[in-house]
Order: sequence, then C-alpha cells, then structure tokens
Amino acid sequence: MTPYVPGTCNIGSREKRSRVRIGILFALISVFLAFFLFHSEFKWLIFVPLFISVLGFVQAKQNFCVYYGLRGEYNFKERGSAKKVLQTQNNKKDIFQSIKLVLISAIIAAAITIVFLLI
Repeated sequence: MTPYVPGTCNIGSREKRSRVRIGILFALISVFLAFFLFHSEFKWLIFVPLFISVLGFVQAKQNFCVYYGLRGEYNFKERGSAKKVLQTQNNKKDIFQSIKLVLISAIIAAAITIVFLLI
C-alpha cells in the first residue's frame, strides 16, 4: 500500500490496474474508429476515445486519479472505499494535479488526432 501524498499519489495498485484497463479499452475503440472513419469527414471524432485512453494511462503512470483529486478523495483499497482528504491545502494540490493531468492528456490526444487528420 502506497501512502496518500497530496498532489502526487491518491490511488493504489488496484485503482491503477483499473486505469490501465480503461486505457487499453479506449485505445482499441480509437483504433476501431480510426479504421472506420479513415475516409470520413468525422475523423476528428477519434479525439474523444483517444483522450479517455490517454487519461487512463496517464493516471496509472502518475498514481493519481483525476476524479478522486477533484472530489477530495483517495483510495488504496478496493473500489468504493475512498477516504476524504481532510486538509484544504491538500485538496488544492489535488485539484491542481487533476487539472494538470487532464490538460496533458488533452494535448497528447490532440497531437495524435492531428497526425491522424493529416494522413
């Protein structure tokens, strides 16, 4: 079990595995959409599953859940056993980290989408 570290670590190994599974699932959905939308004017729609996929992998890599961070929670046990972050300063760090991870994921997904649009 990894201890909660404000703005750095708010999930344990079970939650990390869940984020990786989400990343893989939405990466496969992205590939599926890319194949079927390749000659379509709606190619840009792959951004949505790409973003979710990238966000899943980024959260797993960073040991940090955006949802928990925005809600002021952390979880190192099974799903549904999240604990509240009690200090306001820690909540602020978690919110900042959540926003940062969303922006990083959006930039990566946008870059991949742009490359796909240019092919």
